[in-house]
Amino acid sequence: MTGRSTLNAAERSFVAHPPRSLARIATVDQAGMPHVVPGGWSYDEASHELVLGGRDVPATRRAEHVRRSGVAAIVIDGLAPGRG
Repeated sequence: MTGRSTLNAAERSFVAHPPRSLARIATVDQAGMPHVVPGGWSYDEASHELVLGGRDVPATRRAEHVRRSGVAAIVIDGLAPGRG
């Protein structure tokens, strides 16, 4: 299963020029249990893709889950100035 989400103009502006923010990446393991982890991210304007960061990402559980299922969800929370 593969798919792409399309961002609207406000979303593209947010990811192209983000405030301080944190991504949360959600996947599902083989038993159907959710697995959610925080992570860094950036936006590649040339390919219009979110690039998720972290240490040795291909070896993580979330990468294993995505290779198996092809499914993930990402939430990016902007942090208000002076907070967090």
